[in-house]
Amino acid sequence: MYTDEQYTCVPYSLPLACGPAKETAMVARGSMSAVYKLLRERFGRAAFQAGQEELVARLLAGGEVAAEFAAGSGERLCYQLLAWIWELPTLVITPHRGSMRQEVERLKGKGLAVAGCEAAVGSAAIEAMGARLQSRQLRLLYLAEEVLHDPAMRRMLEGTAWELVVVEQAQQACMASPQYRPGWQGVLRWVRGLSAQRRLYLAETGSPGAVTELGREAVLVRGPWWRANVALHARRMGRHHHVAHVLGELAARPAGAALIDCRDPRHAETMAAAIAAKGRAARAVHGGMKQQERQAVYEWFLGSEQPILVTASSASSLPHRADLRAVYLCQLPADCHELLGMAGRAGRDGLPAVCWVLMDPGDRVALENQIRGTVPDARALHALAEELLSGPQHTRLSKHQLAHRHDIAVRWVEDVLGWLALEGVLSEGATSPRELRFRCLEPLPRLVRRFEGERGEFLKRVFATARRARSWHHLDMEAAGSGLGAALERAVAALQYLGRCGLVELRSGIMQTDIQRAATVPDAAGMVRYLRQRLCEVRDRRLHA
Repeated sequence: MYTDEQYTCVPYSLPLACGPAKETAMVARGSMSAVYKLLRERFGRAAFQAGQEELVARLLAGGEVAAEFAAGSGERLCYQLLAWIWELPTLVITPHRGSMRQEVERLKGKGLAVAGCEAAVGSAAIEAMGARLQSRQLRLLYLAEEVLHDPAMRRMLEGTAWELVVVEQAQQACMASPQYRPGWQGVLRWVRGLSAQRRLYLAETGSPGAVTELGREAVLVRGPWWRANVALHARRMGRHHHVAHVLGELAARPAGAALIDCRDPRHAETMAAAIAAKGRAARAVHGGMKQQERQAVYEWFLGSEQPILVTASSASSLPHRADLRAVYLCQLPADCHELLGMAGRAGRDGLPAVCWVLMDPGDRVALENQIRGTVPDARALHALAEELLSGPQHTRLSKHQLAHRHDIAVRWVEDVLGWLALEGVLSEGATSPRELRFRCLEPLPRLVRRFEGERGEFLKRVFATARRARSWHHLDMEAAGSGLGAALERAVAALQYLGRCGLVELRSGIMQTDIQRAATVPDAAGMVRYLRQRLCEVRDRRLHA
C-alpha cells in the first residue's frame, strides 16, 4: 500500500497488525485436535464437510497430494486451517484474481497473518514481503500467476522454506484437460523445485483424465463431484425468451441474492433493466465499463441484502457470496468445467440453491465455430514464431500487439509463449505497462498543495514528466525512466496512491512482457509444425469436452 509517509509500493495486504494467536503458534505440528479447535472457534463450524477431513489428514502426513473437489466445496478451508498451526508459511498460487482480495480480507478478519499480491510489484515490496516471511510474521501468501514472471519475486520465493505450496486449478496444467494451459504446466514444474515439506494440487471436478495425470506422482483425494444442496435445471429455449423465464423464476422463488450470466453486454443491460422494472435490486456489469464502475457494482453486490448481478464479464473476476441462492446461465457453457464452476457459486452456505441453464439451440454451433475459428493458420503461426525466435536475446513485447499484428487470438499467443518456455526456447519475465494514463479529478495546483515539502515537489516533477493531452496525462515509462531515474518506481506508487484516494483516474496502457531468448534457438519451420500440432490437440479437447 502506498502510504502518506513514504512513496513505497507494497502489496495491498502486507501491513498487518494481527498474527496467529499465541496458543495456536505453540500447538504441536500435525495435531488434529488443534485443527478441530480452530474449525470451531475461528470458522464457527461443528464438523468438516465431505472430503475435507481426509484432505487435512493427507496434508498432515506430508508429501504431494492431488485433490479433486466440486467448486465451492470448501477445499480452501483445509490448507487455511493448517496455516495456523504450522511454523513455516504456506504459499498459494491461484488464477482466481477476483476472489483473492475477498479471501485475504476474510482471513485477516479472523486473525490470520495473510497477504495477497495480484500484480507485479517493485523491489521494495518484494524485500518487505521476504522479510515478513523469514521472520514468520506472515503465515499465508496468495499470489497470482503473472506475479511469478518477475525474476526478483521468483528468487525470493525460491529462497524461502515453505511448509506447504498450493496450486489451485491444477487441472489446467494437465494435457488431458480441455482447460489445459502450457503456462500453468510451467508453474507446476517450477513449484516442484521449491523447498517445501508438502505440495497440494487442487483441481475442480470435470476432467477425470487430468486428475489421474496429477495422481501419478501424488496421493489422490477425491471430494464430492456435486454439492447436494444445489439443484441443476436445464431448458431449451430461444434467447428472446430468456428475460421472461428469469423473471418468472425470480418471482416464484424466495427473495435472495442471484447471479445471471449473459452472452454480451447488451443482453446483460436488457436483463438488468427488466428485473429492476419489477422492483428488484438488479445491476449489470460487463467489460465495457470502466474499472471504477465495475468495482462499485461489485461492492454493491457484496454489501446489499438481496442483490441480483447480471454479468457479461469474465467469471474469474466476479466476487463470491456464500448466500447466493440462484445462478442463471443464459448461454451454453463452453465445457463441463465452466458449468460446474458457475453452478459452484450457488449455495456455498450449505442452504438450498438452484442453477438454471437456458440453452439456445444456436449456442452449440456458435461455440464450435468459435473454437474451430480461433486456431491460427500455418502462415500466421510461422510469422509469429519468426518474430519470437529472431532478434536480440532480450526484448520486450506486448502480447496484445503480437495478436493484432499476426491476427491470432491473445490466448493462443499466451499458449505459444508457454510451449516455447516449456521447450527452453525462451522465458517470460515481468509484465509492466509501457505507458500510464491518468486524469486529475481536481485542479492540478490544488492536488499538489495537498502534499507538503519534498513530496509535493516530487509530484510536480512527475506531472512535468508526463505528456498532457486535452484531459489525460500520458507517462511513457521508458522516457520517464530517463527523466526520473531510480525514482520511477516511486512515481508509479504515488500515482497508484492518488488513484486509491480518488484524486486521479488511473489507467494502464499497453502491457509489455520481458522476453529472454535462449542462446541457440531451433529452426522456425520445425517449431511451427510442433506448435500447430499442439494447438490442434487443445482445440480437439475443447470440442469434445
